[in-house]
Amino acid sequence: MAMTDAQKAARAIECLLAPLSAQMRTAVEAWLARLAHERRLSAKTQEAYARDLALVLNRLALHLGGAPTLADLAALTPADVRAVIAGRKAEGVAPRTLVRLLAAARSFARHLEREGQGAVGALTAV
Repeated sequence: MAMTDAQKAARAIECLLAPLSAQMRTAVEAWLARLAHERRLSAKTQEAYARDLALVLNRLALHLGGAPTLADLAALTPADVRAVIAGRKAEGVAPRTLVRLLAAARSFARHLEREGQGAVGALTAV
């Protein structure tokens, strides 16, 4: 039996979130669920948001020297965020893609703040 688009997207999201800590994974899953409920995003769009955030978190892991925690996100400085963006830009990523990555990260940061899990002011400062 062939998988539906929703099943494929759910599987892709599961793979994208696998390397995250349990705390971070729970926060990202709650954010994606909120996007699906409030904005009625399709499974494919949720997958795209998850992919963009995973790219930012992976780049942050390289920058910070380990998988970022929610506390690490709250402690980010604008310089940290700029370093992540500069790293992606050096890889030849298009400006529109960089803006999309930042938009996903900012949306996640707003979710964390709404849920009382910390403020990530560095993302809004860039």
